[in-house]
Amino acid sequence: MKFNTIQVLIASTLALGTVAVAQEVSAAEQTTSIYRLYNKNTGEHFYTQSRTEQLNAIIAGWNNEGIGWVAPSYSNSPVYRVYNPHAKGGDHYYTRSKYEAQSLVNKGWKWDGNGKPVFYSGGKASVYVAYNPNAQSGSHNYTPNSFEQQSLLNNGWKFGSTAWNAVTKFNWTLAQYRALTVGDSDGKGGVNYNAIIAAHDIPSDVTIYENGSYSSKNVLYSNSDFNSGVYQYVSLTFVKQANGDYLLSNKSYLSL
Repeated sequence: MKFNTIQVLIASTLALGTVAVAQEVSAAEQTTSIYRLYNKNTGEHFYTQSRTEQLNAIIAGWNNEGIGWVAPSYSNSPVYRVYNPHAKGGDHYYTRSKYEAQSLVNKGWKWDGNGKPVFYSGGKASVYVAYNPNAQSGSHNYTPNSFEQQSLLNNGWKFGSTAWNAVTKFNWTLAQYRALTVGDSDGKGGVNYNAIIAAHDIPSDVTIYENGSYSSKNVLYSNSDFNSGVYQYVSLTFVKQANGDYLLSNKSYLSL
């Protein structure tokens, strides 16, 4: 699935002297994949939004488990990662509390990412944490999969709470798509963009186009699994109104 892409398009009509430019959207309206890897020698899972970290871990012998979940590219809820070099095999810990992370660093843990967030929390889905009191390395597991979480708890792991939030997976149905009210070419009468976000969470891609006083927002929800040959999308165009709202003016889909 393609995430975190700002599409830039400049369409010029020289005869009319008009230029429509795609503007960058805020990072809070973009998403990024969080990759999950597994170290079979220590039992630890590792989570990162960095493709470089993912590839380096694979080269070092970690098993690639693909995308663990999807996160916003930015939010007001950062997640920090610290590393315990004293645990056999090493151990990483993730927390939204910078105070907690700093407290561990004061006790001999090391910052990952120089104390900067490694990814962000946000969205409507829960990412659960479970704790294995008998493990030195891999003592914490993070997953949005409630079945995996319950299986760990059934096997003696502790906690079971929500560590942070993730973006909801592609959840469009054909009935939901058909129920969307499309307005005229200026969006008047169409469904509000905020209602779509409330129902389907942060989109895969958002691009804002501006031409003078005209502004539109192109939104893409996509779902792809190249292993199974699945590719789905819902593409929506919203036009900005005088009150600042964006209303739906066009829609299309594939394979719902």
